Parts: sequence; structure tokens; C-alpha cells
Amino acid sequence: MSTKRHKFTDLQHRRIQGGRLIEQGLRNCEIVKILKCNLSSVKRWRKIFNQHGIDALAPKPRPGRTPKLNTKQLAKLKRLLKKGATKFGYANAIWTSRRVRRLIEDQFGIVHSARQVRRILRKIGYSPKKPVKRSKKYSRQAIEHWRRYKWPYLKKIA
Repeated sequence: MSTKRHKFTDLQHRRIQGGRLIEQGLRNCEIVKILKCNLSSVKRWRKIFNQHGIDALAPKPRPGRTPKLNTKQLAKLKRLLKKGATKFGYANAIWTSRRVRRLIEDQFGIVHSARQVRRILRKIGYSPKKPVKRSKKYSRQAIEHWRRYKWPYLKKIA
């Protein structure tokens, strides 16, 4: 993560604070009390500070490929998903990863695997849900009838 474009997380901020306290000459136990962190973390920070200086405690860029969808595209995708799958010609309103994959390809011209689509959905706040599979013979009334009349009868016999 680049420190120029993104804000520090709490842990990164605490690590830099620890480096500043080390620079001021505070002991490890004092830093632990001030920052409310583990002694092992402070020892690790001190070792890094002694070898490479305070700049080495700053966050490093994350390795890996840059995402194909930028933040504007992710926001647009979220708006499109809120419209529902029926708006895009599907029979029901359920968004599956295959459908979202097709939507991303149609709207943005970017091809993702189904697994990556699930990661993207999680990133924008959607959680996976499995549809409930019921028998074609499923009847709520029949279940209620069984529960109300047959089950008490069976309990009495037993």
C-alpha cells in the first residue's frame, strides 16, 4: 500500500509512533505501556530501527497485481447489482457469480474467473447465499397439518 495515496491503518500508525518513541530514547517497557502493544513487537521495531532507521517502519507497498476494476467501476458495479438481475434479462432476482461475471464482462469489458468475482462481491459488501432447494411436493400447509395433528398423535402412542 502506498503511503502517499492511502491513509495509514491503526497498526501502521502505531508502528511509526513506536519508531518515534524509540528515537526519543524510551525503553521497551515504557513504549509497551504507552502504545498498549506486545513487547515482542517493540523489540522487532527496535531491531528494524537500529538496522535501517525510522523510514523502514513505514508501510511498504503491497505486492501483487493491480486490480482490473478501479474504485469507480466497483461503485458502478454495486449500483448495477442493486437494480437486480431481472433488469438484465434474468428470470429471477438472484445474482450468481456466473451472472455477475457476465455483467462485468458486458459493462467493463473485463474477464474474471468465478472465484475472483466472488472476491470482488465480498469486497463490495455482498455475501454468498445459497438458494434453499425444496422438493416439488413441498407444501407449507401439509407440514403444519402434520405438526399439529399427526405428531401429537405419534407422541401419545410412543
